[in-house]
Amino acid sequence: MFNNEIIRPELEAVGKHLDEASIKVAGPLGKLVKKQLAGGKRLRPVLTLLCGRLFGDNNRSLSQAAAALELLHYGTLVHDDLIDNSELRRGEAAIQAGFSAELAVLAGDFFLAESVAMIGRLKNPELLEILGETLSVICGSEIDQLQNRGDKTNLRADYFRRINAKTGRLFQACAEMGSAIAGAEKSERASLSEFSSLLGTSFQIRDDASDYTGKSVELGKPVGQDLAQGLLTLPAIIFAEKNAGQTLERQKIIDSGAVESALMEAGVIREKALAILRSFSDSPARRELEEFALIV
Repeated sequence: MFNNEIIRPELEAVGKHLDEASIKVAGPLGKLVKKQLAGGKRLRPVLTLLCGRLFGDNNRSLSQAAAALELLHYGTLVHDDLIDNSELRRGEAAIQAGFSAELAVLAGDFFLAESVAMIGRLKNPELLEILGETLSVICGSEIDQLQNRGDKTNLRADYFRRINAKTGRLFQACAEMGSAIAGAEKSERASLSEFSSLLGTSFQIRDDASDYTGKSVELGKPVGQDLAQGLLTLPAIIFAEKNAGQTLERQKIIDSGAVESALMEAGVIREKALAILRSFSDSPARRELEEFALIV
């Protein structure tokens, strides 16, 4: 089982970078942001750090890049909560629910800008390019999703395009930055990028399934929200494929076995990711990445 203890010093450094960013937000909002940043699973920083370790690197730049990617992720979550009118984020009030929509827009923008600034301080143009392209892909995907919500002509293809562009792309950026900082060869970086993209896709399917099976208190966010807002994730898509013409209702989808089918698809994608990872020479770092992949 994966244990964060192996990268504890680097994760502590990530935490310090996040604290430094959060204290720039004044007043009660700053206190809420600090709590939310402390409450995440930090999967993306962990992935960044482990990808660097695969090539023997655990320097300060790696922790700073890992923190920047977490800030980018957090900024997109703040905007997501505003768009979805969510009330909870990581067990605390979502910013637009606890404060206002205006502050949510500005707070999300602030953390995206802070992410760019943090990478900029590393003085590495390649890392800035990775960050810029990632943010562009994520925002473009969100625009497409909002414009095409309700369009049911290509449900499965649209779903995978969306999660590849959002979660998959951010996981990919973790691998690209971690391996770039560590000085990996181009071919190694490409393979690790593909591994991480597939892992992100698998993770997102599992996360979407938890919207049907999880509990709000455990997840730190509302459940049942995707379907209620007309956002069809893989469980609903599988149900629609097998039950043409039937209304999409949360309990019917759960009872149909569609959630389990979605999780099986996630498992297949994760195995593809692991097959790529296992093409790297066996090492403690590779085994750490394998164990990490099995828990996300």
